[in-house]
Amino acid sequence: MRLYIKGFTYQEIADKLGISKNGVRWNLDDMVEKGGFESRESLVATAIENKLMVTTLKDE
Repeated sequence: MRLYIKGFTYQEIADKLGISKNGVRWNLDDMVEKGGFESRESLVATAIENKLMVTTLKDE
């Protein structure tokens, strides 16, 4: 999720994590579904608002 928040594309995230682009989508969708969120955006907003995810603009 951290890379998604930073604006990386699905392909860039997949390359960094060594998984497929569809795997990235599946994992994000799974987090949304299991967390009971309406969308990826609401998942991200909740993570940031509750300080579960610290946002920085550093490259990883």
